[in-house]
Amino acid sequence: MLEYIRILSVKRIRVRVGTETFVDSTRGMVLYEGIQPPRYYVPREDVKAALADGVDVALCQHKGRWKGLDVTVGDRKISGAAWTIYDPARATEAVKDFVAFHANKVDALVVD
Repeated sequence: MLEYIRILSVKRIRVRVGTETFVDSTRGMVLYEGIQPPRYYVPREDVKAALADGVDVALCQHKGRWKGLDVTVGDRKISGAAWTIYDPARATEAVKDFVAFHANKVDALVVD
């Protein structure tokens, strides 16, 4: 049986809002969870935008405790645009405190 969660390195992840690329990371990871779409995580220090705790917090039995993040790029604040796993389950320790973005809340999320 395959593991429910798999995490692999990716070559490069870029995230853009408007014309501003605020993430350009070569240290990103992709997380595969069952049949869910892949989710891309980058180290917090590779995010060149302001991050603030959002209103969402939850416990996922497979990933651990996570919280939503509000992202401010320039003068544009995007509520709930991202999330972070701050108290990971064993399977997600590799992405603890990394940041993942909702593709429908940013203008581009490009993975090489």
